[in-house]
Amino acid sequence: MNGLDANILLRYLLKDHPRLSPRALSIIADNACFVSRGALMEMVCTLESNYRVPRTDVRRALGTLLGLDRVTVEDRAVTERAAGWYASGMDFGDATIAAASHGSARVATVDRDFARLARKLRATPPVEYALK
Repeated sequence: MNGLDANILLRYLLKDHPRLSPRALSIIADNACFVSRGALMEMVCTLESNYRVPRTDVRRALGTLLGLDRVTVEDRAVTERAAGWYASGMDFGDATIAAASHGSARVATVDRDFARLARKLRATPPVEYALK
């Protein structure tokens, strides 16, 4: 099994490099692969910040990766929950933190938007604004 970093994922999805993109495709198509949540967070951040990819397209890219037969995603249930909250408007990093905190009583934050959106989406555990 090959662990994949965000650069391989980006070259695979963007198909933007004449030499690296075909190699990324070959690595993913010809091998069992593992993708960590960290690599996914880096990929999402890069797509949004550097490439200015719209959220709908980033959401589609996440769905593509999660749907690949030869790709194992770290803690799939947590990652899928985070991807769902991301699709509903939550920042992917925040969504991943909330989803990965599933055994906690709550998630504390000083980010009002995160707390407000998590409440609206009925995220569990609840995300609470810590500066009340």
